[in-house]
Amino acid sequence: MQSYAIAALLIPALAASAAEAWFFVPEAPAAADELTLIADQAALPPRFADQTPDFRAETRSFTFQGPTGPYQQELTLLRDRGRIVAVISGRPQIELRTGDPAKTETELVLPRYHNAHTNIRMTAIPWVESWGANGDEMGGRAEGGGTSIVWRQWQVWKPGNAKADRPGWCAYAFTLRLDPRLGYVIELDARWESTVNRKGTSGKPIDGFEYTNLLNGQMSSVWPERQRFARTVYTPRDGDSRAGSRLAGWTSHTWAGEISDNKGRRPLVRDAGLVGFLDRDAGVFLSTRSPGLPLSLNTCNVWQDQHQHLDFPKQPESDGVYRLRWQSRLSAPPAEFSRAVWDAMTVDTFGGLAWPVIRFGQDEDFEDQPIPLSKPVRGYATHGLKISEEKARSGRRSMLVSDVMPGASEEARAANSYQGRGGFIHLPQIELAPFSRYRFRAWMLVEGDGTLARLTADTYEWSPHDKTRLQRNESPWLPTAATWQESVVEVVTGPVDISVDLRFEVRGSGRAYIDDCRFERLGAADGK
Repeated sequence: MQSYAIAALLIPALAASAAEAWFFVPEAPAAADELTLIADQAALPPRFADQTPDFRAETRSFTFQGPTGPYQQELTLLRDRGRIVAVISGRPQIELRTGDPAKTETELVLPRYHNAHTNIRMTAIPWVESWGANGDEMGGRAEGGGTSIVWRQWQVWKPGNAKADRPGWCAYAFTLRLDPRLGYVIELDARWESTVNRKGTSGKPIDGFEYTNLLNGQMSSVWPERQRFARTVYTPRDGDSRAGSRLAGWTSHTWAGEISDNKGRRPLVRDAGLVGFLDRDAGVFLSTRSPGLPLSLNTCNVWQDQHQHLDFPKQPESDGVYRLRWQSRLSAPPAEFSRAVWDAMTVDTFGGLAWPVIRFGQDEDFEDQPIPLSKPVRGYATHGLKISEEKARSGRRSMLVSDVMPGASEEARAANSYQGRGGFIHLPQIELAPFSRYRFRAWMLVEGDGTLARLTADTYEWSPHDKTRLQRNESPWLPTAATWQESVVEVVTGPVDISVDLRFEVRGSGRAYIDDCRFERLGAADGK
């Protein structure tokens, strides 16, 4: 049975257009987008014009190590003359390995554990309130080859499904081409139809629709050797707080990403504009066209990726069906493009705000803290941290922490995953290597009758917002004392790349000064 026939059985109201929409002929944007305009202004030469690609698709099975053991996953590799350009995981997402034909590789070398993302990934997400990211039925296939190749992906949500009563479907066409100036470009033509109740499951009108996510591949990593991209950029539209600039954004300071979309700052993107991540000589950029559906952004405070949203239509069409369409282009263009953006963009300094960030790969002594948000500094950051010049073990500054749930019972603390372990949840996600030993160490000066302090290092699989913890690791409680005391807790990982939630925990009415702290990998776990 053809896929559109399946759709007709599942969703009769949408059946008439299912065949046409699922297998539409993808179209390139009709007018110039921001990628084209910047390429013109940067005078990018047509350095790839004399190259004729020969794209082919190959589907292979790879073995990964998951929490319950090894598992197989099929990946589709899009190759140009045998060399890998893009990778597809079977969902509506595509990873661009490089924009430069000279930097492609013949073999795909991936970490063998399941949480690793190492490159730039665009995901098409029809996310409306509690709908969820994946449909009840989904499929995909490659079409064509030669000078262009198309990956089609479709999803169906059945009436009365477990997530919400939102019957509908999405169809995506990812087209890989070689642009004479930009290099490899992935064009997305996406279409969505639904008879969703606009009141939503909460009873409130649905305002936004997440349509695409741009993941940056380690931009937010706390580990210096893995960090990439010092800035985020976008093109503001009227009504945006940064609308005075054609290109605006912020640095990769951990706290800048956290507050970049707070009230009054949420980025509003003009049609055919872009969002991207960049250093001065390298970057990746995604443009989007969605006439009549205004665009906006949310910054993920775990990975610093960009969740892109369309305003949801106020009314369905005459047949009761909501129809949305958007077109995007993903590119990792030559260095001249990034330089032009870097030099032209306005960097938001957030009014000169500075915030504490605990850096990894060094002893953090807090002497230059707090760090201005104008600097691209990545590391541990959270609410409730203060820098003090009252006491210090080395130098003249330390960090001051106190009980974030004073007087709360153990039951109340356990129920609050956000701050129940004695400190607010931190940013960003701290990923650990498999079969490794780590140590979290800090010196503490504990003050106040009956006050206690310690370090905790709980591990988890996917998100720090998940209440599930794989291991509970904690140092002994340190009592009030007149001298500095060392606190140490270790973490040992198994075969999977779990993450760790680090906290400075204080109990009681007093406080603790923290100085000379460090989180580091000590080496392989015993016997590995």
